[in-house]
Amino acid sequence: ATIPAFFDWPLWIRGPFYSVGIFLCEFYWGWYIESIFNLVPWQYQVSTYRIWRYIRPRYAGFWVLFGLVLEWTHLHIIHRLDQILPIVLGH
Repeated sequence: ATIPAFFDWPLWIRGPFYSVGIFLCEFYWGWYIESIFNLVPWQYQVSTYRIWRYIRPRYAGFWVLFGLVLEWTHLHIIHRLDQILPIVLGH
């Protein structure tokens, strides 16, 4: 498998992309779930520092680390699949 050029960027550039991406997902799903069920699964209403009721910027560092762990996991799974699939498929 070809690894996208994004993974060649430095960690300090990739990390914030993961954080922003997770914040966007958190915002969308928080809004969507609230619009259907009239509740938000995560309780950021009590936090002083929040964006609407859906995002808590204080978690940005955690989301950076989480994104990098997912990246590492993804790359290792792809690498293993490149080794295993030819054997399984008989190529």
